[in-house]
Amino acid sequence: MRRAEGITRLGLCLFVVAVASFFAATSLRAQGFTIPDSGATSQWAKIGTFGALQAGETIRIVEYIHQSYTASNSEDSYTITFKTSNGISVDSNGFAGNESWYVIGFNRAIPSGNIKWKANAAGTSAISYDLYIYLPGNPRNSHYVVSLDATGT
Repeated sequence: MRRAEGITRLGLCLFVVAVASFFAATSLRAQGFTIPDSGATSQWAKIGTFGALQAGETIRIVEYIHQSYTASNSEDSYTITFKTSNGISVDSNGFAGNESWYVIGFNRAIPSGNIKWKANAAGTSAISYDLYIYLPGNPRNSHYVVSLDATGT
């Protein structure tokens, strides 16, 4: 019985090490940041810059935005996905990228136009994109997590 018990403990230890290694490796793919505090007034804020080539590179941002610690059901989490073009294609405005977003929470909607990406150059010449979001007043302690398949800053 002692030998079987020792083997079981060894197996459990190896499993714990494997699981810990998996989660450690996975967590390296995402990084968290604080949302800028816009003060008492709703306003536009630059969230960050995504540097990427025109090769279908993607970034995913999950934001947890709240207002004044009210714990209101209207304070949602937003998931934004952005990807660059294939180096040839642009949309009808000449923009070489596209985004999509969805919300989890009571409101189930992001007001149209409250999330904007601005390229550093026209068309497929762009190599970086600034993300702007219209933030509610007092978004203290709001934060976001970024995961990507390219080098972003």
